[in-house]
Amino acid sequence: MVVIDTAGRLAIDEALMREVRAISKATSPHYTFLVIDAVTGQDAVHTARTFHETLELSGIIVTKTRLRRARRLPAVGARRGG
Repeated sequence: MVVIDTAGRLAIDEALMREVRAISKATSPHYTFLVIDAVTGQDAVHTARTFHETLELSGIIVTKTRLRRARRLPAVGARRGG
């Protein structure tokens, strides 16, 4: 398994979309997941739609790290849509 991280930017812009399209084209991934912080809230839906229109996502992983207790693992939730 290879994980490619696109630097976790908060804003979606055309430069980011060009970058993720180029990465996808160059690597031909079997699966493409969007990992997003749960703090993003309802804006996560807009972000996921924008990425899906660009890349056709396989799924979304929503994470939340407990910052007060950095020793704990993050809670992860995932849903596969259709």
